[in-house]
Amino acid sequence: MDKEIIIKPKYIFKDYFKIYLSVYLNKKSNKIVSSLITLIILFNIYSFIKNEVKISEIFSSSFVFLLAYPFIILLVKYRQTKLILSNPKLKENISIKLNFEEYEFTGQSYNIRYNWNEVNQIIEKNNWFFICISNNDIKLIRKADLIDNQYNELKALFNSLDIKKSLK
Repeated sequence: MDKEIIIKPKYIFKDYFKIYLSVYLNKKSNKIVSSLITLIILFNIYSFIKNEVKISEIFSSSFVFLLAYPFIILLVKYRQTKLILSNPKLKENISIKLNFEEYEFTGQSYNIRYNWNEVNQIIEKNNWFFICISNNDIKLIRKADLIDNQYNELKALFNSLDIKKSLK
């Protein structure tokens, strides 16, 4: 495929907040912590119903933290998304160029290129493509940013690459 696919990304807070939150919640360690906290909360509620524990003991400072944990996670991810999307470089005229040799992320003040051999994995979700460079570096392509026949061209490009992929 010699053709170059050019995408003009839009950075919409709601979409990025959802994706950052889902990436956080899909990590195995976070699932374990969330399950453990849920079990502790349910055990405390059960103990209160059986009159084994007084209400004042249930609402100790540690239990209040456990109840507030989901809201703390939401607040942290909200602030993280706000911080990431407030980057002045994201306000530039940005384009993502993909071809058979490389993935290029270009703005007015920067130009970042990755050869496809640097990419570990490509994952397709309902509304996104994740291009995983490393465990801590994931580039996102919103399907909503694709125009005309770019979705099919992008899938054909990804299928032609010798990279681990999970496409629909």
